[in-house]
Amino acid sequence: MNGDEQLRNGRVYGTDHDDPNPGPLPHRTYAELVGGPLDGLLLDIHG
Repeated sequence: MNGDEQLRNGRVYGTDHDDPNPGPLPHRTYAELVGGPLDGLLLDIHG
């Protein structure tokens, strides 16, 4: 896995790259983005 994949793995779209906890929160709903440059990022679809 290269550095870019490690950054994207389990990371929520829109979080800062230096956020110490860029992963999903338990009380939110997420969809995984598939394909393209955002592949593997999670999109918060709560609300």
